[in-house]
Amino acid sequence: MVAVGQIRIWASGIMSPLKVDWVSMKRTLFLAVVSLLVTACTEQESKDSATVESPVYVGGQACAECHEPEYQQWRSSHHDLAMAPANEKTVLGDFDQANHVQGAVVSNFFRKNGEYWVRTEGADGELQDFQIAYTFGVEPLQQYLVRFPKGRLQALILAWDTRSNELGGQRWFHLYPDEEINHKDPLHWTGPMHNWNHMCAECHSTDVRKNYDSATDTFDTRWSEHNVSCESCHGPGSLHVQEAKTGGLDSAPLIAGLKRDVTWVMNANTGIAEGIGSASNKNEINRCAGCHSRRSTLQEGHSADAFLNTHRPSLLDPAHYFSDGQILDEVYVYGSFLQSAMHQAGVSCADCHNPHTLKTRVVGNGLCGQCHLAEKFDQPTHHRHESDSEAAQCVSCHMPSRTYMVVDDRRDHSFRIPRPHVTQATGSPNACNQCHEDESVEWAMAQVETWYGDPEQTHYGEVLHGAHQEEAGAQPELRRLIEDESQPGIVRATAVSMLNASQPFVLTALLNPLVSDADSLVRMATADAGALVQRNQRMATIGALLRDEQKAVRLAAVNSLLDVPRDSMSAGRLEDFDQALTEYVVAQNLHADRAEAQFNLGRVYSSQGDLQGAVAAYQKAIQKQPWFAPSYVNLADLYKQAGREEEVEQLLNKGIEQNSRDPSLRYAFGLSLVRQGKHQQALAAFKTTRDLAPDSSHYAYVLGVAYNSYGDSAAAITELEAAHQRWPDNKDILLGLATMLRDVGELGRAKTYTDKLVSLYPSDRTVQQLLRQLQ
Repeated sequence: MVAVGQIRIWASGIMSPLKVDWVSMKRTLFLAVVSLLVTACTEQESKDSATVESPVYVGGQACAECHEPEYQQWRSSHHDLAMAPANEKTVLGDFDQANHVQGAVVSNFFRKNGEYWVRTEGADGELQDFQIAYTFGVEPLQQYLVRFPKGRLQALILAWDTRSNELGGQRWFHLYPDEEINHKDPLHWTGPMHNWNHMCAECHSTDVRKNYDSATDTFDTRWSEHNVSCESCHGPGSLHVQEAKTGGLDSAPLIAGLKRDVTWVMNANTGIAEGIGSASNKNEINRCAGCHSRRSTLQEGHSADAFLNTHRPSLLDPAHYFSDGQILDEVYVYGSFLQSAMHQAGVSCADCHNPHTLKTRVVGNGLCGQCHLAEKFDQPTHHRHESDSEAAQCVSCHMPSRTYMVVDDRRDHSFRIPRPHVTQATGSPNACNQCHEDESVEWAMAQVETWYGDPEQTHYGEVLHGAHQEEAGAQPELRRLIEDESQPGIVRATAVSMLNASQPFVLTALLNPLVSDADSLVRMATADAGALVQRNQRMATIGALLRDEQKAVRLAAVNSLLDVPRDSMSAGRLEDFDQALTEYVVAQNLHADRAEAQFNLGRVYSSQGDLQGAVAAYQKAIQKQPWFAPSYVNLADLYKQAGREEEVEQLLNKGIEQNSRDPSLRYAFGLSLVRQGKHQQALAAFKTTRDLAPDSSHYAYVLGVAYNSYGDSAAAITELEAAHQRWPDNKDILLGLATMLRDVGELGRAKTYTDKLVSLYPSDRTVQQLLRQLQ
């Protein structure tokens, strides 16, 4: 069993809920791995003065003096209109006494003294008048920001559909139309999930500094420009401007390497262009990824040459992606694009998008025709549909879209081949059946096989899905995927993140070479996976990553090494650990307004023996976000260590009241009841835990053990045999069945499960001991 208190939280890269399908997040209670969401911005201009040593932000108007064509292209782009003061020119919504009804709440939009106002439900559940301070975005919807005390800006849960009447627009709509969001709900617009300072400001303004003061619980968020201006991408320009005026530009460039020296030349044989020059330069992608990715922020400011020094991107986890890597939740392009053959070939964002207008360089199939010969690919012999039809558009098959925020269609940038056979194996969607909804997956498979042949190669999505489901043989398949360096780095990293500790020696042997893998995401995932290694082997396995060149990797290593005793570290490794730990704490304090960061600080204090500091951090986390379950679990563990079991039960009951559907709370509550001798209540808690998390093999195993512990071996065996059908290779379940059957005298059945254990884990000492007993 995993001990209570060993819960770890790290970054999922969750960005603004204003652009996330929070309905799906709510149903999973969006409480797993959120750590450091994005940073915030500012309501006042930076007052820093330029120095020779350190360039500062000077504003886009300074750029326009020499770069007028680019500046004019940028004007009226989505970057230009990302955020603006609310006025006659910027507000698109109907504030002429317009009403919107959502459940029992009737919201009214009106104007007063030339200002824009809304009367809607406040934090106390009562109707109140709120003045609109800023517009947020422009197409296909516009949101609105309201000033609150202590420097907060909050984004309304109601948005204006800016599409035409013909497309169903020109209306107010609720961002969660099918959900009941009352003032106590975590998703209520007055709460932290709609807080602009933390959740969304970093990517809608330039040079954002969050400036949260934990002592006073206030924000003094600042920016250089309220929108996404030139220096958001090119970096602070003071030295560049200064040197331009004196003729010395070579000594003061902007962010290096954004412009690539690459020429695309068509290969007549393949019909696909090949890059000649610096196609491998990833600086442009790294720069765009600072906002166009699902990630968490490690330090303020973006980097062109080292994205993982400032941010930690999400991998292809099941909360954000389908098993095969297609977009599920809003992931902002980066994680999808890294999977693509385009990325592997050296294609970058600006090859398709004008970086100033943000529009595609060519409309329609001509965009793909820049690199894919139209005579070969823009033909019915390839796309198998009538020419010039919507189905014949390249994006229809290779970039299917999903709708977010009710009206915002976003295309998958993994540029994948439609694979109905992967749908059959994993349940992930495919472009064929997304159009042909009335046809079966088998029909789509037959069509694809008729046209293009039977796909022989296993897609990585099938391997990842098998690991999600803990299917038989999933772990060896993961290991093969990890070792296949022809696969995209984000795919290999995701496979690393799905390893388990069922074979400790195999795990360690696999991780050892990955510490020096060329791909930063693989090293980051390896640092995370180090937490699965036995504690006395952990530093030897991943300790070198404390000195990695990428901050995201170093911080992941620290996170996995927190509970390794300091006196077991060599002098050199202890120095590395302390340096990385300092960076880790700074990153958490950047987001001290969030429960996730307070939770992480609690783990740091606890690992350093500062139990009082740990308790205070967990209590602060609970105060900030009462629904955040891990804070209760780890705080309960500290109470347990102090022998305060009654307080443990009270605390966990409080957590369950706030978040009744979180299985970790029920599980911790059950363990507390076990320690108190309340066996029947504990059994009921474990049943509820299993029901809340039917896809968890661990909770199914725990319930079986609980039945057996309380004398009902028949129910225990029945429970574990059902679990075995679901997870046939699970080591704990197999061991549980073998030992329980042995103890009730059913040696033949026990031997069957033991033989399977031997075949799966031949070198495991516990398995070998059990085999000897039965023999």
